[in-house]
Amino acid sequence: MLAAVGLSSAWWLPSLLQLLDSYWSLSWEERDQRASVFGMVIGGISAVLSVASIWQSRRSYADVNAAAEVLPVAAGRVGVLPRMKVLSAGRARVHEALPLPVDYGRARRRHWVPWQAAGDLLDSDLPLFVDRNASQEVAKWMRPARRKGGFLLLVGTSSVGKTRLLYDIARRELGDFLVLVPDLGDGAAVNALAEAGPPGPVVVWLDELQRFLSGPYFVPDGTVGQVPVSAGALRRLLDGDTPVIVLATLWPNYLDQLRATDTDDKGATKSRYPAAADVLALRTKQLRVDTFSEEEKRLARELGIRDPRLAAAADGVDFNVTETLAGAPRIMQRYREAPLTRQAVVHAAVDARRLGIQGPLSRELLREASRGYLVDVHPDDTWFGDAVAELTRTDRREDAATAPLQTIPTADHRGIIGYTVTDYLLQQLLCERRSELLDSITWNAFIDYVHEADDRHRLATHAWQRLQYHHAERLYRTLADRAADAAVRLANLLTEQGRTDEAVTTLRPHADAGDSEAAEGLAELLLDRDEFQELFTRADAGDIEAAVLLADTLVHSPWAGPDTVDDAVALLSPYADKDLYAALVTAELLVDHDRDDEAATLLRPYADDGEAEAAAELAEILLRQDRMEELYTRADAGDVEAAAALAKRLADEGMVDEGLALLRPHADAGEDSAVFELGKLLAKQGRIKELRARADAGDSCAAYELAHLLAMQEREEELRARIDAGDSYAAVMLDALLVKQGKADEAIALLRARVAAGDSQAVVRLSDLLVRQGRVDQAIAVLRDHVNAGDSSVASGLARLLAEQDEQQLLWREVHAGNRFAFHPLIELIRKAGRSQEADQLLVWGVSSDGSPARPW
Repeated sequence: MLAAVGLSSAWWLPSLLQLLDSYWSLSWEERDQRASVFGMVIGGISAVLSVASIWQSRRSYADVNAAAEVLPVAAGRVGVLPRMKVLSAGRARVHEALPLPVDYGRARRRHWVPWQAAGDLLDSDLPLFVDRNASQEVAKWMRPARRKGGFLLLVGTSSVGKTRLLYDIARRELGDFLVLVPDLGDGAAVNALAEAGPPGPVVVWLDELQRFLSGPYFVPDGTVGQVPVSAGALRRLLDGDTPVIVLATLWPNYLDQLRATDTDDKGATKSRYPAAADVLALRTKQLRVDTFSEEEKRLARELGIRDPRLAAAADGVDFNVTETLAGAPRIMQRYREAPLTRQAVVHAAVDARRLGIQGPLSRELLREASRGYLVDVHPDDTWFGDAVAELTRTDRREDAATAPLQTIPTADHRGIIGYTVTDYLLQQLLCERRSELLDSITWNAFIDYVHEADDRHRLATHAWQRLQYHHAERLYRTLADRAADAAVRLANLLTEQGRTDEAVTTLRPHADAGDSEAAEGLAELLLDRDEFQELFTRADAGDIEAAVLLADTLVHSPWAGPDTVDDAVALLSPYADKDLYAALVTAELLVDHDRDDEAATLLRPYADDGEAEAAAELAEILLRQDRMEELYTRADAGDVEAAAALAKRLADEGMVDEGLALLRPHADAGEDSAVFELGKLLAKQGRIKELRARADAGDSCAAYELAHLLAMQEREEELRARIDAGDSYAAVMLDALLVKQGKADEAIALLRARVAAGDSQAVVRLSDLLVRQGRVDQAIAVLRDHVNAGDSSVASGLARLLAEQDEQQLLWREVHAGNRFAFHPLIELIRKAGRSQEADQLLVWGVSSDGSPARPW
C-alpha cells in the first residue's frame, strides 16, 4: 500500500510543486515565519516517501538475496554470495568519505529544492558518484565480459577513486552477478571457489590485489584462509564455461615490485615474485586511473549543487576531489601539526614500511624505533602512549577515517595486533622520506622486534642496498641457517671483508644440501683459496658447480695441454648425461674445440625431451654442418628450434615461402622461437598485411616488426591509429620517427602523454630524448619524480644519468634510498676524484647510520 501511494501514484506531485512555487515567491522573512508549517507538510510527505523507499529497498534486497547462491560444501567458509547490485560500499572496501555537514538537515529544510521532493536523498556514507574519464572504458570492457568473463585491473595511487569507480560501474553493468568479496589476504576463498566451481556468473572482488598475491605485501594475520590466490585457481575460473569476472585495484609501485625481475650470476633473468607475476600475466585488462581532471572537477561541481561534500571537494586547491572526500587534508593536517613525539611515531611506522616490514607494527617496535627520532629527553614511555592514542583517535565524527595510524584488530576483535599507516599518508611520506637516513636506535629496534622471516629478509635486503652492512650482517646471520639466499648474501659480505673462513662455513651446509647458488659461491671461494683437494672431493660427491669450475680452470690454465680438454670433459661426463646445465657447459666446451659431433651426440637426448636450450644449440650445430636432412626430420617431429634454423637458411637461399610455411604452425601454437623468427621474416619481406593480422591477434613480435616497418615507411597516421588501439611498440617507433623528422618537441609532447598514461617505458625514452635535446635538468626531474613515486623500473636510468652528470650528492641520495644501481657509478666517481681509499672502504664496510664511511667492526 505504501509503495502504491508513495511511488506508483503521482496525484500529489502537481500540488506539491504548486506549494513549492508559492513558498519560493515569498520573501526570506515570510519564509522563516511559515517554515515550521511548511516543514511539517514536507516532512510528512518525506516520511511517507522514506518509509516506502525503505520498504521497497528491503523487498528488493530480500528478492535479490533469495536469488543469491550458497556455494557447495567444498567451498566451505565462503557461504552465501550476494548479488553485485546489493553489495554495500563498506563491504567492497570503498574508502570511507567525510560525513555530511552537521547542519545539512537544517539546510535542506530551509532551502528546499524540487529534486529533493522526488526522493533523491543523499547517502550519509557515500557521496554522489562522479562519472570518471575511465568510466566509459570500464563499462565497455564489462559488457562483453558478462558473456566470456575476464580480469580487469585498475592501477592508480592512493585516493584517486579506483575502488569507487569499479563499485559503481560494476553495480550498474554486473548487478545480477553474484559477488565474492574475500577478506584481505583470504586467498583460500578464491581458491575454494575455483575448486568447487562457480554456482553462476560471479564477480571476484580483489580490491588491494597486492594483499592477495605471494610477495612482499602478502601479510598473513593468522586467521583462517590466509593463503595467496593462486594463478591456477584464477585461470580455472577465467577459462570455465560460467562467466567469472575478476575486478582488482593496485598501486603503481606495488605493480612494479610484483613484476620486478632479477638477473642471476649466469645472466639469466628471473621473476622476483614468480607466483604474483603468474597472476598478473593472466588475460588481464589493465587501466590507469589518475586524479581528477579538469572535466571531472567540472562534473563534481555540477553535482555539488546536490551534495555539499562534492561542492567542498571540488573547490579544493591543495587536494583533489577524491583526496578531499577521503579526508586527505585533515590527515595531513593532523600529521603536519602534530608535536615531535607524534611525528616520531609516524616516521618510525612509515620507515618500517619503507624498509620492507609489511606485517602489523607492534606497540613495542614502534615505541623503541620512535626513540631514534626524538630530540628531547624522555626518561619514561608515557609520551608514547599519549602519542599513539592521539594518532589513532577517531572518536569525533569529523575525525573519522582521518587518523594517521590505523589499529589492526585480532581475529575476534578483542584486542590489537598492531598498527599500520593510513594509505594516503603512507604514500606521501614514502616519497618525502625516500632518502632519509635512520638512526642506529631505529635500526636496532627493527632488528630486535621484527620476528616474521619474510619481513626480516626484506629488512636485510634494504640494509644491504643502502650499504648498511653492519645491520645487514646481523640480520643475515639470523636467517642464514634456514635460507640459502641469505647465506649467499652474508658470505658475499664476509668475503669482501676478507673473512673467507666464515664465508666458507656459512655456505657449506647449503651447498651440501644441493643449493646451486651456494655451491657456486663455495666453489669460487675454494678456488680462490687454492683448496683444490676439497673441490675435487666435492666434484666426486656430485657437486656440479665444483665440477664445472674445475673443468673451466683446467681448460684456461697456463699449463693446459692437448689432453686438457679430454680431462675436463671426463670431469663433467658423470653429470652431463643427467643434468642439462652440465650438458650445456660440456657441449659449449666441445664446440669451442671443434668437436661438434660429440656436442651434438650429447645434446640430442635433451633436445628430444623438449629442452629448448639444448634444441637451439643442437640446431645451430646441425646448420653449421649442413645436416639439412636431420634438421627436416627434427622439424617434422615438432622441434621448433630446428624449424626456426631451417627457416632462416631457406630465407637466405631465397625460399621465403617455404621457410614461412615451416614457422607458421609453431608460431600459431605460441612457441617463442617461431614467433620471433616469423616476425623477422615477414618484416624482411615487407608483408604488412600478415604482420598486422598477427599483431592484432596478440603477437608481440609481429607488433614490434609492424611498427618498425611503418616507421621506416614514415606512415605516421597508421602508427597513431595503432597507438590509439593500445600498441606500445607503435608509440616507440613514432617517437623515433618524429625525432628523425626534426619534430623533437612533438615527440616530447607525445612521450609526456604516454608517461601521464602510466607507461614506464616512455619515462626512460622521454629522459633520453630530453638529454639529446640538451635539457638534462628536465630529464633528471622526470626520472626522479617516477623513482620517488616508487617506480623502480627507471631507477637504473636515473643512476646512469646522474653519474654522467657527475652528480655525486644526488647519487648519494639514491644510495640512501636503496637504489641498487647507484652505488657502483658513485664509487667510480669517487675514484675519479682521487679518493680511492674512501672508495675501497665503502666497498668493503659500507656506511654507518649517519651516512659516513663505516669503519671495520
